[in-house]
Amino acid sequence: MEWYSAIQTFVTVVEQHSFAKAAIALHISNSAVSKRITWLEEQLGTQLLIRSTRQLNLSEVGLRFYEQSKHWLEQFEMMRAQTTETALSFRGTYRVGVPAPAGGNLMTPLLVEMLNAYPKLNVRLINTVGIQLPDPSLDVFISRELIGFDSNSYKALPLFDYATKLYASPSYIAKHGLGDNKQNLDNLELLLTETQLQMGGIKLNSGRVLNKASRLVCDTPESSIQAAILGFGIVVVSQDMVIDALQRKQLQLVFPHLESERRRVYAYYPNLKYVNPVTQDFLLRIRQLSFPQFGKTAQSTID
Repeated sequence: MEWYSAIQTFVTVVEQHSFAKAAIALHISNSAVSKRITWLEEQLGTQLLIRSTRQLNLSEVGLRFYEQSKHWLEQFEMMRAQTTETALSFRGTYRVGVPAPAGGNLMTPLLVEMLNAYPKLNVRLINTVGIQLPDPSLDVFISRELIGFDSNSYKALPLFDYATKLYASPSYIAKHGLGDNKQNLDNLELLLTETQLQMGGIKLNSGRVLNKASRLVCDTPESSIQAAILGFGIVVVSQDMVIDALQRKQLQLVFPHLESERRRVYAYYPNLKYVNPVTQDFLLRIRQLSFPQFGKTAQSTID
């Protein structure tokens, strides 16, 4: 039984001076009122009401509990009203920028949760590229760390760390003898994206930098992944981008001892004296996600 229902019933019985009148006021049966009062007294381990055939009186403990309960119910109703008012005040259009499609896959469940919580709020999920600077029209921008970006106009909340790894199709692995992972990377097609090449390549944990363009260079990691599935080469991406392909056995991890240097993903948002309450709620929700596919979540606080 809920404490709220039991306490509400107790207060109503005291104020109505009757179990029957309390039942009418609460739209429940007389037996339900009696069960709630009995349950409450059992939970507290004391008698709150002294019952007789003609009178209903409060015990000394019951009187103190009534005064405290009435105050608690008033505070609870005030808190509920304020919360409802806050939820209804979240209105308008909220714009979130995320790298596509992996970022969208991560953020969509969270944004749907917010839409369900705030019925007057609209959300626009905007696809961005990995090295794009924050768009002033966005309320929050999810991106890996923007190296060299130093602006007093934005705050950056660290979210999680990630690394990219190497994946290839079973046919490519068989063709190039990668089963023992001893093949020289120099002799293999690395499907680096245009963005990866523009950033100087991918530095591995071994210290080596992968920066040699293959015969096929794609603008997006999705195209590189598709080329890898077709057996054209090795793609270097984070695990979340190839989960489906791994489950379908279209791709496999190769050179498991190698991965890129770990990088951090941030939420960038305008540096204002008054933070948008929707942004505060969004950042609190995103900080509660564990991101198990990326490993350890960055520890941080929201200003």
